[in-house]
Amino acid sequence: MGQLSEVSHKIHGPYDHQEANKYLEIAKTIIFPNLERGASYGVGGACEESKISYEMMAVIRRFLAFERTPEGDYLVDFDTPLKVSKEPLPEFKRI
Repeated sequence: MGQLSEVSHKIHGPYDHQEANKYLEIAKTIIFPNLERGASYGVGGACEESKISYEMMAVIRRFLAFERTPEGDYLVDFDTPLKVSKEPLPEFKRI
């Protein structure tokens, strides 16, 4: 859900995590009634194209995180992207 924070901050300014999470949890119970609070289906069971898309997003997210904060941080954005597809992780660099 971190992406919502990023987009909202760029459009509206500071992001109210508690308020957003409240509505996201309500939507999740409607869309995925079998999932418990805090649970997800994860990317591991997705089709290969979705796995590749996830990896691309994670590589770009990490690149942008280090562009904003070169010294790093404790956020998931700075983690090494999780390899889930059969393809090699994409590379992303400034040219």
